[in-house]
Amino acid sequence: MEGTGKILVLAVGIYSQTGMIHVLLGTSEKHSEANDRCERHDPDDKSKLPKRETRSDGEEVQSFLQKKLTRIALQIGYVGLAFAVVTSFALIIRFCVKEFGEKGRRWNAAVEVNKILGAIIIGITILVVAIPEGLPLAVTLTLAVSTKKMMKYHNLVRNLFACETMGCATTICLDKTGTLTTNRMTVTECYLGGQFHKPYPSHGTTTTRLLDLTAEGISVNSSYTTNVTTPIAIGDSLPVQVGNKTECALLYFAKRIGYDYQVIRDDNPEDSFAKVYTFNSNRRSMSTVICTEAGWRVHSKGAAEVVLAK
Repeated sequence: MEGTGKILVLAVGIYSQTGMIHVLLGTSEKHSEANDRCERHDPDDKSKLPKRETRSDGEEVQSFLQKKLTRIALQIGYVGLAFAVVTSFALIIRFCVKEFGEKGRRWNAAVEVNKILGAIIIGITILVVAIPEGLPLAVTLTLAVSTKKMMKYHNLVRNLFACETMGCATTICLDKTGTLTTNRMTVTECYLGGQFHKPYPSHGTTTTRLLDLTAEGISVNSSYTTNVTTPIAIGDSLPVQVGNKTECALLYFAKRIGYDYQVIRDDNPEDSFAKVYTFNSNRRSMSTVICTEAGWRVHSKGAAEVVLAK
C-alpha cells in the first residue's frame, strides 16, 4: 500500500499522546481546567478525560521495576510489622517485670496505662517508618522527570516505562554514520542543459523551456506537504524547511531559478495526477505522471543509477 492521502485528526491538546504525558506529569493547566469544568457540570462524568493505561480488571498497568519495588515494599512492611509487634511486647513485658516483679508495685490504671500506650506508640512508629510508601512513587516521579527531559530534546516518549527500558540499555545500534548536521539540505551543483552549474543555472545559459520543465518536475514530483517558507525569527537568513529535506532543497532550487512552486502546484492539484509512484527503499525513485495538452508527461527523481537506467 502506497500513495498520498489526507489524515483525520481525532484528538488534540490534552487528549493527544503528548497531552496525556503532560497530564501524567501534572504540568497541563488545560487538564486542570477541563477537570474543573467536568466537575461543575457532572462530578461523576469524567469519561472524556485522558485515562492512564489499565488492565481489563481496572487496575493500573505497572512496569517490571514497579512491580518488583511494590513486592519489596510489601515484604519490608511485613518485616516492619513483625518488629513493631515484637518491640511493643518486649517493652510491655520489660515494664511489667521491672515494676510489678522487681519493685512489687500494684496496678495503677492512671499511670500504668500511659506506660503501655507509650510502648504501643513506639511499635506504631517503627511500623510507619519501616513501610516504604514512597518507594514506588519515587520510581514514577523519576520516570516522569526523565520523560520531561527527553521532551526538551524533541524525543516524545508515549509510555513512561520506556525510560526504564532505555535506562537498562548498554548498547544502542543506529543506522547513521554519526555525522552531526543542522538538518538542512541545499543544492550545491547541478547538471542541466549539457553543462554544470554552481549552484544555480540562469536564463542566459539555459533555455526557458528546460527551466520550465525542471521547475515543474520539482514542484509536482514531490510531497505537497513539503514547503520552504520565509524565516520566522528576525535576523535569520535561512529559509524554514518543512518536510523532507531533500525535497526542500529542490524546492528552494526552483525558487532560486525564478519559479514559484506553489503556483505550479495550484495549477496541478494532486487529484489531477494520472499515477504516482512514491519513493521507497526498493524502487529508490519517485515518479509522477501528469496529463498535458500534448499527452502524458512523467517526472522522475531518485538515485542516479536507477533513473539513468530507465
